[in-house]
Amino acid sequence: MDAISHRLALRNVRSTVEQIETLLEHRNITVFERHSDRLHLSSDEEKKLARLRDKLVGYVRPGRSTCEVSLNEVIRLTVEDPMLWRFLQPLLDHSPSKHVYEESFEIHGLWSNAIKSCDPATNFPGTRYLEDNYAALLKSIKNETYPFLAPRYLLNMLNLNQTGNELYFLVMLWRSYVERVLQSDHPEGRIEWDTLNRCFGRLPAGVIRFSFASPLTVCDLISRLVELKKEELVPSLFAVFFRKPALDSNAKTVYKQLSIDKSHFRARLTSLHYGAFLSASNPGLIKLLEARGKVPLLDTVLNGDLLWKRYCEALGEVSRYYRTGLIDSDVYNHADFLLALTDGVDPRWTFLILLVECFAAVDLYCKNAAETIIDQLPKYTKLSPKHLGYLREMNGFSNFPLFDNVPYLRRFRVKEKIYITSDHLPETYNVPFNSSDGLRDLSVDTMTLSGDSILWLSIDGSRSPLRVKNHYPVLAAVGESGVEYYVAAVVVRPVYYFAYVEDGASTITYTDECGEHHTSSQFFVLTRRYLDETTSPFTWRAFWPQKDPEYAPISESAMQDDIHLESLLHYIRESSASLYAY
Repeated sequence: MDAISHRLALRNVRSTVEQIETLLEHRNITVFERHSDRLHLSSDEEKKLARLRDKLVGYVRPGRSTCEVSLNEVIRLTVEDPMLWRFLQPLLDHSPSKHVYEESFEIHGLWSNAIKSCDPATNFPGTRYLEDNYAALLKSIKNETYPFLAPRYLLNMLNLNQTGNELYFLVMLWRSYVERVLQSDHPEGRIEWDTLNRCFGRLPAGVIRFSFASPLTVCDLISRLVELKKEELVPSLFAVFFRKPALDSNAKTVYKQLSIDKSHFRARLTSLHYGAFLSASNPGLIKLLEARGKVPLLDTVLNGDLLWKRYCEALGEVSRYYRTGLIDSDVYNHADFLLALTDGVDPRWTFLILLVECFAAVDLYCKNAAETIIDQLPKYTKLSPKHLGYLREMNGFSNFPLFDNVPYLRRFRVKEKIYITSDHLPETYNVPFNSSDGLRDLSVDTMTLSGDSILWLSIDGSRSPLRVKNHYPVLAAVGESGVEYYVAAVVVRPVYYFAYVEDGASTITYTDECGEHHTSSQFFVLTRRYLDETTSPFTWRAFWPQKDPEYAPISESAMQDDIHLESLLHYIRESSASLYAY
């Protein structure tokens, strides 16, 4: 087929596709609305659709120059509108086997209901559906007959801005998709690079992006793409995680104080990903990318810009220290080197402000470091919580997904005993209940938290006990003698065993799932990241048996957890009352 005939054929394909979209009113109905309950097509509409489908048959035949474009459009249409499954799916099947047909319809049905369940406009039980069908959805991602279907649906689900449990399942499905890309021995024909690229372009902004793609995962993906010589087909991976910041300046603006309304810069950058990439990747990887034309590296910090390279290294060092609360000397070294490079930055003062803001945005420890790091840095000024949040999102400083997915702590009190938990009952749940006479001695309090307002202070009691001076640990309770106890945990991956400790403690005692007690000299203390009370109240509020009128769950998933816990407590109380009555 000559060039002119090819262009005409492509135009016919697009015209036919547009007619199908017009017939089904795609311009007036969103993708998510199409997966909700809709009226069936009339017999006349079905006949028109059948004629349009027949037009596409010739264009999707193997060997035709229009085959790839036509198949791509057919896949898109079947994924975006469930009415088109049975009409267009035969164009995708290479076998007339009934099993193949049913397999494709099963995948379509699974993911269509998943989209429907996650759309807040519907009343579909989202979390329950995703939980009940998680194994089947996971299997569909690894399907060898239709490897392209599940990722196409996943691409659409990334637009739903999920939170809570729905977000958790979406992240797990996404990770399975990425794992398939990394482990596929023969990705050609199994991985659609354009779909992968578009998925990365739709990842949520801010620190939640860490849940979808950790620094190490990004590094592994880049290495795999380079190995397959496919890096130019997934430019969004580089643009999303390594885009170079851009400084904005206004010569008429005199710097007096910082505010979100007069931001001096804009950027989308994750310094941790950069640091992980440099430390985990082959030293020759960037050189190999540069030798191939640098296309994926354009406008990124990987493109040999020494200033932004040092910027990332400095912030990367800052954000890695959080487990000890101590500033490493490398932070000072990177910042010192940065100052030597800023002579060529216009305006230099703007960049220095950017550097100080980013240090201060991490937490109070880095704020203190920024104030004293080097005399040449501008004096730290108080930033609003909104502006600090913006800076944290811009640089991707790590927070704690534990409190993003479960944004609260529970405190169970039984007489003189206290049990601290997150999204579950104390280990084991019968510990407090068996010691409580029909739950009459039990009370439950809740503290709302967010992942960007706290950090874990790492304590190794064999070397040095906990000293809370100059730290702001989260209070668990106050003893009768006035002794303060602080929320702490022992982490046995992936489980957090919560407990509490006092100042000067060298060990912690915690209870496992079997109700057995253990002692450890290595533990974490939950600590406030900032001093601004407006960012998080850090207040225990009564939840049961009487609820504090000022308490309110801060997310839909937290509200559902509250309902389940209240229901369980009422059930246990009623069961205990019946038992004693008997």
